[in-house]
Amino acid sequence: MLLSAVSLLTFATVLSDPRGRTVGAWVVASALALATHYYAFLIVVPEAAWLLWTFRGRRDVLAGIVVVGVCGLALIPLALSQNGTGNANWIGKIALAPRLGQLFPQFLVGFGGPAHELLDRLAEVIALVAVALVVWRRSSARGAILAGGLLAAGLILNLLLVACGTDDLITRNVLSLWPAAALLVAGGLAAAPLRSRAGAAGAALAGVLCAFGVAGGVAVAVDRSLQRPDWRAVARALGPARPRLLLIQEYRTLLPLSLYEHRLRFWRRQPTARVSEIDVIAINAPRVHLCWWGAACNLTPSAVQPSYPIPGFTPVSTTRAYQFTIVKLVAPRPVVLTKAAIAQALTATPIRHDGLILQR
Repeated sequence: MLLSAVSLLTFATVLSDPRGRTVGAWVVASALALATHYYAFLIVVPEAAWLLWTFRGRRDVLAGIVVVGVCGLALIPLALSQNGTGNANWIGKIALAPRLGQLFPQFLVGFGGPAHELLDRLAEVIALVAVALVVWRRSSARGAILAGGLLAAGLILNLLLVACGTDDLITRNVLSLWPAAALLVAGGLAAAPLRSRAGAAGAALAGVLCAFGVAGGVAVAVDRSLQRPDWRAVARALGPARPRLLLIQEYRTLLPLSLYEHRLRFWRRQPTARVSEIDVIAINAPRVHLCWWGAACNLTPSAVQPSYPIPGFTPVSTTRAYQFTIVKLVAPRPVVLTKAAIAQALTATPIRHDGLILQR
């Protein structure tokens, strides 16, 4: 989003001063934005189209657009290869309407803040007032109108992509459009002179939106369920790497724990495993309205059982690490385990939902 904002800023600079230096700045910012996130094209392509239309007789501007286009085309093989992994297929399985419906509130106030439903409604009213002011005072809000056009063009591009079979439309993938959306709202609220009643009202409404943003930022900072889960704390609680079995309830992936604990692999084909320590990891993850993917609130919660009656093992400690609870079971000597023996001991979660991970 930062690079997309810089691209938008340099785009505006080119409009007022189309020299080689300013065009070069836009080229660098746009190329870096595309190389950082493919969906930066949602803002870069409309910018390029507008520059092409506005300066269709200038070779330096045309050359800059060609360079940005080449940079984008060079990324297509990598994008196709990564898309072929299917790691983002889960997005398209969610109905399109609710994903579109999330864009407006998440662009305005984020998610998970205090009095979220109330702030959503108030922010939506303020944004609609801002757009109405842009239309009403369009002669003094040309920049806001252009920003709104770029925003609309980017959304249309994404919908065309969905229609063509690539459905990755979700808020975080269209964040490159947020600076244009912010300029549209800001331009409307600042359209009237500050000394007029309309101008004072616009400034006050802008202040209210800023207050909503601060409140949301503070809410995320003080609520760990809205932050990324801290698997480093789990690794610290587990202690030095050694032969053991990790049973992670309702979580079936090695990442990101494998970044901090080495020599991890799933227990899959082997019928038995010989270990003297079992660490059960449960997750306390409350559900939150519009939880952002990757935050702790997006994890599937699981409860710690009163006991884990696995033959030969005795519980020695229970450790809390933020959203995680780690129950350590040990045996005086290595025990040959089967998955069936572990499944019989589980009552809180079915074993097919859990991650069985061996560390050697």
